[in-house]
Amino acid sequence: MRQKFQAKFNINMSELRENVAGNVCHQINRLCAYYNAFPVLESFVPDNLNNQIKSVYKMVVNRYVWSSTSAHKTARTQFWLGGEVWEHPFLKMSKDKKPLILSPGRSVSGKGTSQRCSCCGRNAIDMLKDIKKDSKLAVLNGTVTVNGTQIVLHERAVESHDEFRKRRRKNQRPSLSQPLSSGNYKIDDLLSIVKRNLRQAPADKRSQGTTVSRYHCVFADCGNTMHADENAGINIGEKFLAEVLLPGAESV
Repeated sequence: MRQKFQAKFNINMSELRENVAGNVCHQINRLCAYYNAFPVLESFVPDNLNNQIKSVYKMVVNRYVWSSTSAHKTARTQFWLGGEVWEHPFLKMSKDKKPLILSPGRSVSGKGTSQRCSCCGRNAIDMLKDIKKDSKLAVLNGTVTVNGTQIVLHERAVESHDEFRKRRRKNQRPSLSQPLSSGNYKIDDLLSIVKRNLRQAPADKRSQGTTVSRYHCVFADCGNTMHADENAGINIGEKFLAEVLLPGAESV
């Protein structure tokens, strides 16, 4: 009976998840104390994450965000030593002007926050999705015009053997350095190309970043580059402000 139980439930892995979740919560609390702030978390975990990471993230969210599930409520109140509801001292809800209720954090949908540029506020993916799928757009020297706005796209350059060896010696990744070939592209193809351009890997393989950890804005008049998680975090905060706090503001 014990063997069957262990086959379905790994105690060591469960303890590891608890430790990781505790460390993440400690860092969140430390940042909140330093900035006199409260956390706004992404409500839905992306499907492309590892199952263990999903479990940890759900545990973290359940300690900061209200849930009607009794197990989640118990975990949250135990973590906060019986605390359940907090009132922000001055922030008001846009709908009823009542004080903002916290648990002690809030959540918001993260949809589109990893694609939107936190600098210029635009989302190239959404712009392309508004165009009919059977349409084609002309790309000239890596530039495509959508609704009067220029989007700059790149692809990997063809390397010579010497260039390949030189890059390998420097521990460098191949980059999207060459303007996208000119031609007429289907909307679906452009969507895939834009996604590759938006989220890229750090040039140095020794960097701690993942293969999609750098955000690159594709709009010609912006070109903002920053860590992808930082970009998404800013967008999540702005989305919360627009949807919950600021009256009359449009969702971002």
